[in-house]
Amino acid sequence: MVTPERKRLLVEGSDDLHVVKGLMSPTVTWTETIRPVQIEQCRGARLLNEDTIPLWLKASDTDILGVIVDADGDCMARWNRISQLAKQYVPALPRAIPESGLVITTARSTVFGVWIMPDNKSVGMLETFLQALVPENIVIYWSLRNIQHKRRNLTALNIQRNRRPKLSSMDGCHG
Repeated sequence: MVTPERKRLLVEGSDDLHVVKGLMSPTVTWTETIRPVQIEQCRGARLLNEDTIPLWLKASDTDILGVIVDADGDCMARWNRISQLAKQYVPALPRAIPESGLVITTARSTVFGVWIMPDNKSVGMLETFLQALVPENIVIYWSLRNIQHKRRNLTALNIQRNRRPKLSSMDGCHG
């Protein structure tokens, strides 16, 4: 059995870390002392540096390595970069990332997984993925509430403006 200490997930930042923990917590135990996977924050682009992915793929204390990155402006460019970094350890990588994500076993039996936000084919990021999780009727509801809130604020502002005393031509400063 693979212990949690031997499972690693590389993410770009703290938002990714907290979202992954949040998505996992209803189905797995996750506390300060019990973690089903070790999540490594790689501070954005550092994740795609020359040494990060290869370092973990060759680490003797890693049995499972997952990578979650944002596609940003070009999903295929992200996949090509990850493939380039991993090819020494995972020579059988596909030319394009599968729409369902990638899970493959390396020659030294490390399980390697990749997910490119939001859906392995589109431009976007973690926030794009999260938006897709919100049901349409909830989005409409909050949009309407926001409009109503703004309308109330504008109405209150107009009432305040109308209550100001009007200055006649005789009022004011005279030089």
